[in-house]
Amino acid sequence: MLLALADPTPGPLFLPGVGACRTAVVPNDRAPGRLLVIRSGGTPFTDPDIGLLTAMAETLTLAARMLEAVDGDRESLSERHRLLERLTRIQRWWGGRGSLEEALDAVTAGAAELLGEGAVASVRLIDPDDPSLLITPSISGLGPGVAEQIRRVPRRQGIGGMALEKERLVVVDDYASLPAMIPALVADGIRAAMAAPIRLEGEVAGSLNVGVREAGRSFTRNEQAALQAFAEYAGLLIADSRRAVAMAEQAELTRLLQSVDVAANEADTLEEALEACLEPICVHTGWPVGHAYYCTDAPVPELASSRFWYLGEPERFRGFQALTDSIRLASGVGLPAQVLATSPGFNPAVPGQD
Repeated sequence: MLLALADPTPGPLFLPGVGACRTAVVPNDRAPGRLLVIRSGGTPFTDPDIGLLTAMAETLTLAARMLEAVDGDRESLSERHRLLERLTRIQRWWGGRGSLEEALDAVTAGAAELLGEGAVASVRLIDPDDPSLLITPSISGLGPGVAEQIRRVPRRQGIGGMALEKERLVVVDDYASLPAMIPALVADGIRAAMAAPIRLEGEVAGSLNVGVREAGRSFTRNEQAALQAFAEYAGLLIADSRRAVAMAEQAELTRLLQSVDVAANEADTLEEALEACLEPICVHTGWPVGHAYYCTDAPVPELASSRFWYLGEPERFRGFQALTDSIRLASGVGLPAQVLATSPGFNPAVPGQD
């Protein structure tokens, strides 16, 4: 029966006493098994459903690995229980499709709780706009003033920078002696710290960092293993969030293309089609101005301004509109004329086209 249910062949299956069912089988590269989910009714699982189930399968595997990493004595069994509670709390939060910021806050709070009163934790990620910097989207246990000072730091600074560079767990018993220490954290009383790399698609993309204010504090093997597990889980959350965002953007783009296609097909003239398409395209892209040119019949083609405009702030761009309407562009002069001179089009954001 289980083999039949796990058959990936599309189409409903029929279970005695239940009727038509749909199944989803999610493989997991991190474990030898698979996650099998059965849903009554004939409605198939969608791509977002599969994405969420994939994240759940990875979470279950991570939870098992995290608990296995903890020693088996009585005190460690209690630690296992606390770890599982924290992981379950984060999973509930994420399963309810809270924001990524809230989920990462739950990760840093859980990591700080692991180490006891006065501990701090933060997630640092490589800044996509400037890879020489690290941004800190989540901090737990620091006052607002100190947190603001470490919101953006050089990539090689701090224990998180060391974890990125070495691509492994880094433990420091005397944080103040670290050559690349962050002065604001030393001034706040951080005595010992450790950091584990956060990976996205196999590449190191950030770190999960913790610190304590207790002098002479050392980190146990269980605490180190738990931090690495939390860092791995943070990577899963970020990857799942990015997948969800990409899927939502693709769905939004598909709706835009469909609406533009319908508007163009229903228009009786090219002018009506342009008028119908300008606004939805600009709203989707966030462009404050949209405008259509037409090609003149002159011996040397020129671009002349049409009457079709989209202005997100009409008063602000009124002067620009009047100036544009008064100018004709020869081929190759100005961005619109560069489109005329190139085929199939010109995009200034693409290197090597200008």
